[in-house]
Amino acid sequence: MRYDDLKRIKTLIIVAALVMTAVILAACGRSSSEQATGSSSSASWAVPPYSDVAALGEGSDLIVIAKESDHSIEYRHELAFTHSYMKISKVYKGDAECGDVVDVLLTGDTHEEGYASRAGELPYILEDREYVLFLFKTPEDEEYGQYYLISGGYSGIAEISGDRFVSLSDSNKELVKGFKDYLNSL
Repeated sequence: MRYDDLKRIKTLIIVAALVMTAVILAACGRSSSEQATGSSSSASWAVPPYSDVAALGEGSDLIVIAKESDHSIEYRHELAFTHSYMKISKVYKGDAECGDVVDVLLTGDTHEEGYASRAGELPYILEDREYVLFLFKTPEDEEYGQYYLISGGYSGIAEISGDRFVSLSDSNKELVKGFKDYLNSL
């Protein structure tokens, strides 16, 4: 077997594992604070993105500006997740205060080079950057606890650069253009 063949097999196994994880997490459901998209997934990347900022805001439990203060890696059934501990500098919506640190779960892990292993367009959160985050809180789980996920399949994240919001993926570029006006209206 050639190296390219082994590489393709490895890629197929990883994609299959991600799909299986998405199905498993989607089956877990999201009870009390269903997203406006109608999805009941506990995996942020397994739900469709929002098409407008108002719906994204309504479907979010917490809207904040924050920086990553620390992170940790967790493995669930051989799939890596990153807990990004985000220190809040401004609260637009939700039960939090400036200085609070919230746990935001992302799919993938951080490598030594500082890059993250992510599927598709999943965003990277870097420690030295500031982000606007639209988040929803998961139900308490016996095994994994409670944490936040980015609303709408990662629709609800943008990096802050000066006075602009910068999209982290092609799928939410249009939505991010409306973040500033929406936040100013709160």
